[in-house]
Amino acid sequence: MIRFNSIRLNICGATMSRSLLAAILCLLAKDGDGYGIYQNRIPNGDSVPSPCNPNVIWRGVGHLNAQGGGIRNKFGLDFAAAGHTWTRELCQKDSDEDGKTNGQELGDPDCTWTPNSLPPLDTGLSHPAVCEPIDSETCKSKAQEGGLYLKQEEWIADACKSGTFECPATNAADVERLTFQIPPTKVPNKVTSYMCQTFRVDDVSRDRHMIATRAIINNTNVMHHMVLFGCRDPNTPIFDVPYECGMSPGYSCGSILSVWTLGLDGECFYDLSGIRVGLNGLKVLAMQYHWNNPTQEDNYMDSSGMEMYFTPNLRDYDSGVAMFGQESILIPPYSTGTDVTGECTETCMNTMVKGQGINITYAFNHMHYLGVSQSVEQHRNGQFLRNITNDVVYNYDSPRTYQFEPPLEVLPGDRIVTKCHYKSPKRGITTFYGDETLDEMCYIFFTYYPFQNMPSPFCLAHDEWVYCDPATRKGCQQDDIGKFFTGFNNTELYQNITTRCEHFSPCITECKEAILTARASDPCLADPASWRILSNSLASSPDFNTFRAHLASCQVELYLEEHPTTSPATKSPSECENQATTKATCECDDSSGAVGNEANSLLAKFAVALICLVLLKG
Repeated sequence: MIRFNSIRLNICGATMSRSLLAAILCLLAKDGDGYGIYQNRIPNGDSVPSPCNPNVIWRGVGHLNAQGGGIRNKFGLDFAAAGHTWTRELCQKDSDEDGKTNGQELGDPDCTWTPNSLPPLDTGLSHPAVCEPIDSETCKSKAQEGGLYLKQEEWIADACKSGTFECPATNAADVERLTFQIPPTKVPNKVTSYMCQTFRVDDVSRDRHMIATRAIINNTNVMHHMVLFGCRDPNTPIFDVPYECGMSPGYSCGSILSVWTLGLDGECFYDLSGIRVGLNGLKVLAMQYHWNNPTQEDNYMDSSGMEMYFTPNLRDYDSGVAMFGQESILIPPYSTGTDVTGECTETCMNTMVKGQGINITYAFNHMHYLGVSQSVEQHRNGQFLRNITNDVVYNYDSPRTYQFEPPLEVLPGDRIVTKCHYKSPKRGITTFYGDETLDEMCYIFFTYYPFQNMPSPFCLAHDEWVYCDPATRKGCQQDDIGKFFTGFNNTELYQNITTRCEHFSPCITECKEAILTARASDPCLADPASWRILSNSLASSPDFNTFRAHLASCQVELYLEEHPTTSPATKSPSECENQATTKATCECDDSSGAVGNEANSLLAKFAVALICLVLLKG
């Protein structure tokens, strides 16, 4: 019996336990997700008016966020408790305690409605989770669930701000607009999709400053976030239709200009700065879309986009957008608290930040659904200076934004520390860093000026390893890394390993010795963090993957030699079955003869290999 976290695989009896099935189901579950299909499971689910404005639809009826997703409101909790089904009990309940039943608020006063039928009433509707009238003292003081708001008054005040984009500078007579939307595009029937499309700035004969952006959301069921990128190469290919991409559009499009995510309406830049486009600025832009389709519907279309505002009257400074954080994340199953920290060191900031420093005007934190709280600290001369951001309660679907007036000054040699706190009480598998919605992230995005004082605005850590600080690389320096990217198959390292090891074959002595010699002489192979980063960066390199395949032939043997205490103790199948631990501590001892010693040995080796692959995942 192998135990690894919540997954149990009975290789002796060749059976799959129910916990493996549970782990698969947990992979597909997130606490508090918003699903458009749930609108069809309650009467008038797609017509519930906002208490802020009766002409606006509150699409996420069961959530604090009007667009859906994230923390559930009182009605959402009751709906989930009813199995996401419109029951008589749910209909007769008064979730918001305002004297009207849920049925009365949703147009089913007699609780006769069934799915796929017309509701008895479609007028006089109200929100089943919002105590009304919202300006009464009784309703304003109603306690709220989820920890984000203590009283209904706080929740509704935030909700009524959402959906209205206010940026006075865009009303000036000289302001020009550029609207970009992708053509109507079919959304893939998979959970997560990243799509990108490049396009040209409409006028490159002169310089202008981009001063604001506003999201145009066509399909709220799938649109999770959009990122507007700048492409530094003016000859970047232009595509008429979107293409599947990753976290970046590729080509030269690596400059983040603006970010929209659930809960935001748009971005209004600081009045002394803007992003330069045109003759001496960006000429090609790219939009990246993150579609989240958890129910894998195959009939969704989307044509979302962004409206950009430009002024020909250049402001005092060019601005940029920075991304700092940590990209090595491991959150155990059922975690009651996991902390992750990413540090942009004094060395990095001395290298990155020029002249008199930069000024931060706007910022927001970014994690996914397991994120509970996040703060970003600024230190100077070894002393804590201030929190740039501090989300005591973080909500993925309704992020808090920070606008600074006056801007926050950041000097060369400051230290920026990003701290993320996660909990996974309902997730039975380990969660890693990644692009998928079910993965996790730990970033801060901030807008700053002048761009020229920090032209390379990325400071990303991998454990303690930071790209811009040689002291954190444990000997794996830029010169050492370079050989893996260009002409690697001609290096002595590549030849020594590929001629002495056979890919995915049994481990032989000369292969093991060649690997040990390589580790002793090459710091990038010796340091696990450096090797993991290289492996991720070169995942699409055929030569590097060939090299890794040859290394793999002795991977298990070397791991077991370096970690002798991890050898599993032999226990009987019944002892393994009854053992409460979630770690990989058992191997089968089938004394009944049902499985022969030779087969049992092979299965045990296979099990150890599985463990090692998981432990070495990176």
